[in-house]
Parts: sequence; C-alpha cells; structure tokens
Amino acid sequence: MMKFGNKKIIWFGDINIDQNDIKSISYRKLDITMKMFGMVQTVQQHTRIAQLGNKITRSTIDVVMTNTYSNFLSCEVLDEKIGDHQVVKIILNFNVPKALKFKKILIRDHSKNNVAALSKFLANNCDYQAILDASDVNAAAQGLTYHIETYYNHFCPIKQIKCHSDYIHKPSDELLANIKLRRRLYRKFKIHNNKKHPVDQPICLKCDALWIAFKKQRNFTTKLSRNNRRLNVITELKAKCAINDLKGVWKTIKKASNLPVKATNNVNVNLDAEETNEFFTSIGPKIQKEVMANCTDGEKFRAYLPHNSESSSKPCLNHFEKVSETEVVDFIKSIPIDKSTNDLIPMKIIRQILPSIIEPFTHIINLSLSTGIMPEICKNAIVTPIHKGGDPTDPGNYRPISILPILGKAVEFFVNSQLTQYLEDKGLISKHQFGFRKDHSTTYLMLDLFDEIYTAKSKQHHPAIIFLDIKKAFDTVNHNILITKLEHYGIKGTALKWFKSFLSGRKQRTRVGCRISSANLITSGVPQGSILGPILFSIFINDLPSICKESTPYLFADDGALYFENVTRGSYSNVKNEIMNVYKWLQANKLSLNNDKTKMIIFDSKPNLDAVLVNVKDNLTLVICECKSQKYLGLIVDSKLNFYEHIDYIKKKVSKRIGAMYRSKNLLPLKFRKMFANALMLPHFDYLDVIWFRTFKKKLNELDIVYKKVAKIALDVDVRESSVEVYKNMSWLPLHLRRQLHLTSYMYRILNEVCPKHFVGKFNYISGGTRDGENCNLYTKKSRSHKEFFYLGAKAWNVLPQSLRSSPSIGNFSNSYKQSLIATMVSDENYCTDNTFDRLYLVKTS
Repeated sequence: MMKFGNKKIIWFGDINIDQNDIKSISYRKLDITMKMFGMVQTVQQHTRIAQLGNKITRSTIDVVMTNTYSNFLSCEVLDEKIGDHQVVKIILNFNVPKALKFKKILIRDHSKNNVAALSKFLANNCDYQAILDASDVNAAAQGLTYHIETYYNHFCPIKQIKCHSDYIHKPSDELLANIKLRRRLYRKFKIHNNKKHPVDQPICLKCDALWIAFKKQRNFTTKLSRNNRRLNVITELKAKCAINDLKGVWKTIKKASNLPVKATNNVNVNLDAEETNEFFTSIGPKIQKEVMANCTDGEKFRAYLPHNSESSSKPCLNHFEKVSETEVVDFIKSIPIDKSTNDLIPMKIIRQILPSIIEPFTHIINLSLSTGIMPEICKNAIVTPIHKGGDPTDPGNYRPISILPILGKAVEFFVNSQLTQYLEDKGLISKHQFGFRKDHSTTYLMLDLFDEIYTAKSKQHHPAIIFLDIKKAFDTVNHNILITKLEHYGIKGTALKWFKSFLSGRKQRTRVGCRISSANLITSGVPQGSILGPILFSIFINDLPSICKESTPYLFADDGALYFENVTRGSYSNVKNEIMNVYKWLQANKLSLNNDKTKMIIFDSKPNLDAVLVNVKDNLTLVICECKSQKYLGLIVDSKLNFYEHIDYIKKKVSKRIGAMYRSKNLLPLKFRKMFANALMLPHFDYLDVIWFRTFKKKLNELDIVYKKVAKIALDVDVRESSVEVYKNMSWLPLHLRRQLHLTSYMYRILNEVCPKHFVGKFNYISGGTRDGENCNLYTKKSRSHKEFFYLGAKAWNVLPQSLRSSPSIGNFSNSYKQSLIATMVSDENYCTDNTFDRLYLVKTS
C-alpha cells in the first residue's frame, strides 16, 4: 500500500473477515491497517447468506474499500448470486480529462534552407576585415559574437508550432478502424443481451454468436495493436539511424522499454536561483576565511613546493603556440551536436556555419593566446546545479556545473593541450595523480593500490586506507596560490598572463528551471565543467604527495586516498602523524577537510569499528571514523577484500534494466536489443573487473547467472538454450574469459609502455635457455594469495599465443584475442565455465 502514495485506490474482494464482527481480532487488525491509509469500507449489507445445517448465517466478507469515497455514487448488494455470494454493484464518478492532442511551443526555425541561407550569407556577404585587423581581443570577440547572433536572429526566427505527443505508439488507420468495429460489436452484444434477450430462454444463440464475434475482433485488434506498436518503434529507430541521431535512438529505446529517464539535472524546482547562485559564489571565500582564522602564516604554502624546481636551467612555458584553422575545425567537430553551450546559437548550427566564420574565429583564438588575455564574454558562465544526494533543498548538496561559450571552450582546449604536453614532457605532474592524464585511468590506480594491499597482507600486516574528502575542493582553490604554483612549475611570460586573465573577472549566473539569477563575481575556485578545471586543480594539489611520509597517496583529481602498509590498532601513531601533515598542508593552501566524509578502512577481520582522534590544535580534534566498506572511484572496497557488496551492487543495477529489456523485447528488433545490452548492461560487468574478480567462485557464479540472463533476453531465446551458442550469437565472451581478455589487454599496454611510467619495468622476461625464455614468457613472482596483479598479469600473458603478442595496436590485439577465445570456446566440446579467479583458459593455436 505504501508504494501507491497519494494515488486513488479501490480494493475489493472476498477477504473472509466478517465486517459485522467488530470484536474479532482479525477485524480490528484490518480496521487499523485500513485507517492508516485512509481507506473506508463502502459495503454496508450482508454479502453472503448461507445455510449451515438448520441455521442460516449472514456475513459481510466481500469488501469494497477505497480512499476516494467522494467518487462513489452508489454501492449496493444485489439479489443475484454468484455461488453463495451476493453480487456487489458500485457506480463511480470519474471525470477523466481528455489528453491534449498537441501543445503550442516556441522554437527556432532551423530548417535546412534557413541554415543554408545563414551560412551562405556569413560566407559571401560579410566583411570580417575589421575583426581580422583588431588587436583588442575583447572587441574582436564581442564583434564576431554580435555579428553572428544578429544574422542568426534574422535567418532563424522564433516560431510557434504544435508539438504533438512524443508517445511513439501512434495508432494506424487500420488499427483505428478495427477499434471502432470492436466497440460496435460490443455495443450490439450489450443491447441484445439487455433488451432483446428472451426471458424464458436461459441460453440465447444470438447472444452467444455476438459474443464470439466480439471476442474474435477483440483478439485481432489486440494483435494488430501490438504489431502497430512494434512497427512504429522500428520505423522511428530506422529514421533516427538514417540521420545518425544516436541520442534519438536511445530516447526511443528507453521509451519502448519504459526505462525511467534519469534526469541529468535533478534539481529541486523550489530552489531560489538568486540564493543558490549566492551560495555557489560565496562558499569558497567563506571556507578560506574560516581556514585563515586558524592559520598564522598566509605564505606557508611555499614551503611545501619542490625545491629542485628552482634550478635556473629549468625549462619554462613562456607563451602558447598559434593554432591552425584545421585544428579548430577538428576540435569543433569533436564536440557532440547536443552539447550545451552558453551561446544563443546551438552547437548543431555552429558546426554547420563554422566554415563561413572559421577565419575570424581562429584569429580570435590566436589573438587570445598571443596577447595573454581571455575574452571577457568567454568568462561568463551559466551554472547548472547537479544534485549529488541528500536534502534537495540544500544548495550545498548540488555540484555547480559551468556551461561556457563555445569560443571560450576552444581557447581553453588549445591552452589545455599545450599546458598538459609541457607538464608531461617535463615530468612535473606527480606520479600519484591518475586523474585526467593520458594513459592513466582508475584501473591503473586500483591495480597499483590493491597490489600494495595484497602484498602487505601476505606479510601478515594490517594495511589501511584513509579516504580524504576536501570541502568544496574545486570551489576553494585560491587564485593567488594557484598563480604562484603555475609560476613555480615554469609558467611565465604571456602564458602566465593568460592564466591570470582567465581566473580574474569571472562571473556566473545560476539557472534553476526557467529562472536565471543575476550575475555574481567569482573570486575563488576553478570552474567545474570547463576544460581547464581538472588540470588546474591537479597543479594546485600536485605538491600534496611530497608531504606524505608515512603513507602512499593515490589521487584522482579531488578524490584522494592515503594507503598505510601497516597500522597498529590503539596507537595509530603513523596515521596520526600523517593526518597532521595533511592538515598542515591543507591549512597552508586554504583548503579544509570534510571530517564527516573522511573515512578509514583497516583490512583485517576485527568486527568492531574504531576511530582515530588527531589533536591538530589545542581546541581542535579531527575524528577519523573506521568503516567496513567505502565506495571509492565507483568500486565498493570492503575490509575483508571479498567484494561481496560490489558484486551485489552490480546485480542490483543490472537487474533494474533486465526488466525493462524484457518488457520491450517484442517491440525492439534484435539489433537494438543487442545495442541495449551492450551499452546499458556490459559497462557494469566490465568496470574495474580486473580488481573485483579476485573473490570466491560462488559469488562470481551469481553474477554469471545475471550475465547469461541478459544475453538470453536480448536474443529472445529459451532459458535452457546453450550458453555457448548464446555467447556466440551475441559476440560476447563468458564473464571469466571477458576478465581474462581485459587483464591481458592491460598487460599488453604495460609491456608496450602505453601506461603510467612507474608501471614500466614491473614485469621481467625470463632469461636463459629454458623453454619459457625462448618463448619470451614473463617471470612469475611467488605469491601466497595469487591475487597480486604482478602474479595474475604475468600468468595471463604467458598463456597468450605468440602470434598475438606482436599485434601492432591495442585495438588489433583485443579484437584478435577476443575472436580467438570465442573460436576456441565454440570448438571445445569439453568447455565449461570456471569462475575461479586464477584459472586461465588456453587458446588453441593451429
């Protein structure tokens, strides 16, 4: 009952609880339960009159209960009987409003002719010489923007259209005709049954014939309706595929599947736009002010910067190189057409008119790079609040995502490319930072982290992790400190001037529903949603690992973790010392630790939860609470390292989509059911599978059952169908072979040095005249648990056929190995699934 919420409910049936026996316990329980939900009993007469021996019993055991009694016109018990029960008749008054066939909306007229005319006019009838001759980047940017928007308003005016329902199951003319015929036949039956049925004939042949005709028409109409729905879905999918509208394809699939559409902006419409914007722009300075109240030296952050970078021979990035029109076109084409921008003109139209404006557009980008000035119009953002969880009325539970103009995005992109290239070439980014870097990923971070954990466990140590949470990390970046750190890492001259211009004078407005706040000045933080935001934040915390003396830090942008090889319960001396070091660094950099969300996991079997008290000041104590599991970078890490919670989480996520796919299997063609499974199911099975598969076989078997169910529903085959045939038709590998492929793919990357630099050299080839040495196999280190990556990775590589090891690229390697595994599995008569984590499957070679 609780699931129905405030919906109107009518509950009726034979419940075998006499409503006249108000003293019985059963009646009292039912009465209390119904009153909790505002339900009332509408039947007031006896509904069962029966003879028991010489006694006649009368009871009211048939009920009609409802929470919408005002809609009842009458409820009466008739003289007619069904068995020994009286017939109950109710008459309701429900005024169901008719659905509108269409609604009127305002849109831009983006017809092909209009867009073509706009592009042609901008190319042939516009003189951009004044913009090309301009030396003031702000004047040039404003001039081009005004110029384009003026003609866009002229050629693509706003018009009113009738927006029909987006319900994809629109009835065909044939279906409508059959629906009318079905209704006509039913009316004939009702009229004859009520008025022309002979009273003296209990069986009327005419009534039977009319009823049979109606049933045939009803069944035919139902079948026709289902075929019509399927045809509509197929037609719409083909139309979307023809224009390469992938977003439209997924929208249609989700509608056909009745999948709940997860809102990208789950914002509470009751939020006040002005208050939310004020919160977003003031929270950073507010936190910094609180930190400064406890910090005596405002320049102390300099002491944590690496000293060797002060060398006079250190290379610098003094200026940014100019970019070509081809590079600009390639960047614009790489942006999805549905990407939001803080421009009047949508991305789809910008891509079409770009050839007409590419020369002045590129000139403004190069002018910004050469003068070290970011155009003012590119520093105005529209912020979209994204709900993170918790109280939806609290602005603190929203992440401010900045939507920026396309011109600003382009300038940021080329600055980011050159800055990142400089930092990587000079090795200035810490090896502990895995976020937003080429050849880095969460998988490499987890492989490194769990290797340390399993190695420590094999030494009978008690490893631990502290998951750090910095309050409003991106919003509290101090601009002066960031500029100083950029200069420290060699950013000088025009390049440094550009970053000063980029960070200063930024303004933002917040959009909540249809309401937009006024503009507020931003005095701290780096914009979330921008291209440069992640790399600037990485630079800001780049010196954090240097102060970690008792632990190994792992960073993925603002998601940080401190790994301790061994902790002693009770004393926690190394943990306290490290937290003190981190606290001092945070204070010096005007950042603050979120004490409530900073958690600790100790990898042992102790059932009790502990807490670490760190006295950072005379009147301030940090409390680091222990937990048994914590979600980190999408993986639920547990203290027993069995990953039970994470596997259950995968099953729960996939099971929600299985029901939707099952309901839509008769509507969606095979091609799109496969697309559904590949895009919405497989990522859950694949993400970090080389980490969490190191668990017990029984738990992996549970996941295997769900995986098979997905494949069989996608193919619409019987549940008893051979799994091998199902995998073959889906072009899938069984889960254990899928994990083997992923593990070996990471080995290929590492051995070919397409990975973080500190992974290179982790594995050594066997030397000498042995067969393993001749086959270029890897040395497999001894392992007690067989769970370390250095053991599993080497073992997986050694079973790989020689012909695949020399593949020219990772894509070629993965495809070839996958096809080899499928071919071997299909041809192997003795194949059976084995989910033992360290059991590997051998590929047969011809």
